[in-house]
Amino acid sequence: MFYKKSFETLRQELKTEGNTDHIVEVELRNDPDNEYSDSGKAVAVFIRDKKVGHVPEWLAPKVFDQLEPEGGTVTLGARLYLDFFDAKPQRNSVIVTLDSRLVIV
Repeated sequence: MFYKKSFETLRQELKTEGNTDHIVEVELRNDPDNEYSDSGKAVAVFIRDKKVGHVPEWLAPKVFDQLEPEGGTVTLGARLYLDFFDAKPQRNSVIVTLDSRLVIV
């Protein structure tokens, strides 16, 4: 699930009307209190301290367990796509780039 208000704010901060790609840093943060996580191991995705979504539930437990020894967070590179504000539906997206700080097997 993505957070429309966060994407609107990022669009303003990055001074774009939309249909643009941006290379950004994302912070993955363990979110054990997320009531929508079946596993109890949700991982939230933040850009510039704005929550933009979560790691998919099928992958979240693996990511969560790797983040736990690191204090529950890691910062990684990502591609942020911001759609036009009035697009119906909006297709904002975030693709996280894995590196040696986070290895999913």
